[in-house]
Amino acid sequence: EKADMVIASLVEGDITVEDRYAPAHMVRPELDSTGFPSQVTVVSADVVDGVMRVTFTRPLNATDPEDNPVFPEGGKYTWAFSTKSELGYHDENRGMVATVWGQGCEALPEPVLCGEGTGAADGPPPAPDVPACELRKDQYFLRYEEREDDFWFRMDFKLGSAVNAFAAVGFGNGGIGMRGADVLMTRVIDGEIVLEDRFAEKDMVEPVLDPEGSQATLIRAEIIDGWLVSEFTRPRSGSGDFDQSIAAVEDVIIFSGSVTTNLGYHGSLRGVKSLVWGESCEAAEEVE
Repeated sequence: EKADMVIASLVEGDITVEDRYAPAHMVRPELDSTGFPSQVTVVSADVVDGVMRVTFTRPLNATDPEDNPVFPEGGKYTWAFSTKSELGYHDENRGMVATVWGQGCEALPEPVLCGEGTGAADGPPPAPDVPACELRKDQYFLRYEEREDDFWFRMDFKLGSAVNAFAAVGFGNGGIGMRGADVLMTRVIDGEIVLEDRFAEKDMVEPVLDPEGSQATLIRAEIIDGWLVSEFTRPRSGSGDFDQSIAAVEDVIIFSGSVTTNLGYHGSLRGVKSLVWGESCEAAEEVE
């Protein structure tokens, strides 16, 4: 929302490069208003061996209300692509990075999958020997187990050297976005760890702290070899207006994490799973 965008489109073999503006989430970005010229200057645009290649320049400063300056102090930037003709939404083909414009950059390292390599930090720390269900999404492992009166949860989220981050699980709203979900969130704030009980009043905004108090009981929380490890329990029943029950019915859980202080949106690290609470699990599952 409110992002300044440069979009290169390939239509029937012709390439166009447009200066657009996103008025809202997941809607078609609009062309800059009439009367304000595009800030983008195309240097080259061609298709070689099935790859569209476009280079362009863009001034640092904004010249009209629908342009954003390229902040020298940095920020978060998103790039996306699609083979569709519509410009409304890119689906999962999206990347996001926090960077400072103008800084030198090194070659990207080869990706390392969880559990590969020789160092202890390549995979999460060993989990306790409990018959838990395990879900994975990239560098986030979520385990849960039904107990007599409650559910046990464990989050393993790779921080690296970050000192601010969160790992969360939301449930109880049917999985249509986050609106109405009960959210249990482990946060790292300047290296300190807290467990919070929150409630998502709207999609893509920061979930509010439960004003009636937390139902979650922290067992332990620590950082081990660059991994945030958090264990806690939560009763089956919700005790207030901002709590959802963990009932033996079909539900959709969403688990996400990010190395940021911004709790409004988790970015691309997001796993979604339909399940029935309390059903047995046969094996760990990589979630789309």
